[in-house]
Amino acid sequence: MQLLAATFLVAATALAQSSDPPSCTPVSVEHDATYCIDGAICSGDGTVPPAGTACPVQGDIASASCDNVYLPSYSIEYGNCVAPTDAICQVLATSGAWGCVWNTTTPSTTTPAPTTPAPTTPAPTTTVAP
Repeated sequence: MQLLAATFLVAATALAQSSDPPSCTPVSVEHDATYCIDGAICSGDGTVPPAGTACPVQGDIASASCDNVYLPSYSIEYGNCVAPTDAICQVLATSGAWGCVWNTTTPSTTTPAPTTPAPTTPAPTTTVAP
């Protein structure tokens, strides 16, 4: 009986310490990797509203298909794909279906340097001797 109780305790502890991610749905970003998303993912026929609008957000780590260092989200630092910005749900030009794409309209976080107009320099004048 004590062996059975000890076995149960070990099994229960292992389940409690499980590091498996919570259930999620894979969603790919156009021309990029696949991410694991909670909620109703962006999908559906582009002629009707999408079934859901959930897409990866900045900092999410890819769950699959990050097999190319030339993907827009590939991070040399992490050796994996990391969402560079929030993706948005829109109709894809390539298929006409709803899908996630990287938001390229995100405002830049850098401030452009101020410009200073250059002073005008008068052109040299020449005088012709009479």
